[in-house]
Amino acid sequence: MIYRGLCEVDDIHADGILVENRCTVSLCGDATGNFICYPISERLRQEKRFLCNWGLCVLREHPGGEENWTSEAGLEEIRQELQNFGGNSFAGLTPLQMAERTEKIIGWSLFDRDPLKSFDFGNVTLLGDAAHPLLPYGSQGATQAIMDAEALGVSYQNAMANGTGIRGCVKEYSDLRCEVTGKVVIANRDMGSTAVLRVTALETEGMAMEEKRQWCAEHGKRLHDEVIQKYRASMPKSVRSAPAVQR
Repeated sequence: MIYRGLCEVDDIHADGILVENRCTVSLCGDATGNFICYPISERLRQEKRFLCNWGLCVLREHPGGEENWTSEAGLEEIRQELQNFGGNSFAGLTPLQMAERTEKIIGWSLFDRDPLKSFDFGNVTLLGDAAHPLLPYGSQGATQAIMDAEALGVSYQNAMANGTGIRGCVKEYSDLRCEVTGKVVIANRDMGSTAVLRVTALETEGMAMEEKRQWCAEHGKRLHDEVIQKYRASMPKSVRSAPAVQR
């Protein structure tokens, strides 16, 4: 299940000013659930007010709910799970206090689907979430949809030039993107920033809080490079050939 909301917080930094061109993202959790929040409004920041977007993702044996990102949820549905993050504080507020300041919470079930074997349905095809719905762990949903659109445009251009028509376009597009995006779907199941949380929880098991902080300070960059950067580098790139060097 995933829950999201917006709330205004009192402060982000002691001086009330965010670093220019940077966004403060806070994340906590483990293999069973995680909480993320970040400021989103530059206009309010200039007024020294801070609007935060927050999200709670939790694994449950029987999640219930529905696959509808406009479904509203009640605070009591997640109160206990938010209390479990009580040792964390963002802008002076715990995750539960942020949710208590939220007027409208939306919550919906996440469905994990296996990749399709083809996007070729004759005169019809799929792109974006319809073709490869991604779990929200790798921040690739919009990126892959844009790349689908690029590939579809290239395939259409080639099909018109070759005289293969719409069916030729759809087939080439499927060949370009189906297998590639299928690998992204699989990678997103166990990847993204949540992978760092899982590794950290495992390697710091049994440590006191201060020991955990010290461990994170010493190993944070290594985990970023080995997990996050490696994951980003593995993501597919443009289907267009590199432009020729002009001489």
